[in-house]
Amino acid sequence: MRKRNLAMSVLLLLPLLQACSGLKKEEPVTLKFVFQSEDAFQRSYGTEFADEHPNIKLEIIPYDLFTDPPEKLTDIVRNQKPDVISIDSLATYRKLSSEDKLMSLDTLIAKDAYDIDAFIPSVIDELRSAGGGSINGLTPYLSTQALYYNKKLFDRYGIPYPKDNMTMEQFLQLAERFPMDGTDEERVYGYYNSGYVVFTPYFGGLIEPLAKAANLSIIDPATDQVLINSDDWMEVFERGIRSLRSQAFRIDEYADDDIFAEGHAAMQLGDLSLADYFIQYQNEHPNEPDLDWDFVTVPHNPNGPNSSAWTLGTIFSIGADSSNQEAAWELVKYFNSEKSQQYAATGSLVTRQALNVDRDGRSVEPLLNVQSTQVYNPWEALPIPYLMKFRQLANAAVLKVLDDNVPLKDALATLQNEAQAEWMKSKLDANKAASNEQGAAP
Repeated sequence: MRKRNLAMSVLLLLPLLQACSGLKKEEPVTLKFVFQSEDAFQRSYGTEFADEHPNIKLEIIPYDLFTDPPEKLTDIVRNQKPDVISIDSLATYRKLSSEDKLMSLDTLIAKDAYDIDAFIPSVIDELRSAGGGSINGLTPYLSTQALYYNKKLFDRYGIPYPKDNMTMEQFLQLAERFPMDGTDEERVYGYYNSGYVVFTPYFGGLIEPLAKAANLSIIDPATDQVLINSDDWMEVFERGIRSLRSQAFRIDEYADDDIFAEGHAAMQLGDLSLADYFIQYQNEHPNEPDLDWDFVTVPHNPNGPNSSAWTLGTIFSIGADSSNQEAAWELVKYFNSEKSQQYAATGSLVTRQALNVDRDGRSVEPLLNVQSTQVYNPWEALPIPYLMKFRQLANAAVLKVLDDNVPLKDALATLQNEAQAEWMKSKLDANKAASNEQGAAP
């Protein structure tokens, strides 16, 4: 009986004890979350967040990072006032920050003693710079390219290995030192790349990297004028076409990583997945000679940091108008947690520096020693449909010079006019879309 009375007394006192200690059952919260779709979230994350936070329900506001225009996200943020936003690019993050649409995370980071120092410093610098001086979002992923090279081929021809922080001109001259004779089955190319991602092999495979390394802009945002008809662009096209004509470079429309793996190319640009492919290739061809490869940082602009070397993944931010900021912070922390990044690090680079995994004994540290550009990257602000169209037009201009012997000056004059017309059409389409969205808004 005494035990029963004691138990009853504890039960009666429990609510009082909880109140005195500040403990209380967490109230249910519904977060409006901008993400690709409900199905995409379930495929990527399942029920893990719901299991860890049963009081937080997610209401997905669909926004496709790959097909929907940035204007649609701006309208969603303005009209629906989401709690958490998945942002597709640094340009969109910068724009929403400048419009005070994102909440600064600095106070929450300090309050929780959140381990922000575990992140790659240049990533945080970039987020702070683009956020106008405050951290307005966090990203778990980092995409960066490397210059892969075949040590055996360099040794065979007595050519020094590539080094970190080479300039583009040093890289081009290195590739051009390889012999340019022999059949397709026998010969070695100084450099191999493909335009598969952008479907514009000659421009996307060589001239675009040169232009980005030189920090060239396509559009002057102040005047809406295309800048192709300029000395700087002429110089980049001339250098790229000279390299293409040298036969030291092989540029294909579709990617074939076996060209490097089989010893027919001395260098190739690629992201970290290329390293994983070479490891897989070696395992699947145990009777072939070892592929002795390594990588260095991508060639860069000698007058400043290389804005094309790395790209931030999806940025998760809290909407400035959110009324559930504490719960929203839990979701942002979930995406950027050590647990989530540790799982992802087996297949990609992550922003928590210590979690990145070496590849077959090769340290990925050089790829993480990236400089924050701290400057406006002109390519990131262009609408993707326009950029794709521009690449097609630029690739056609290169082919006119290579195949039809059209003078480069004439080809670039045509490209200038075509790109200008497409830009004005893009602006008009964006204005129409914005008007339609505003008209449809409640």
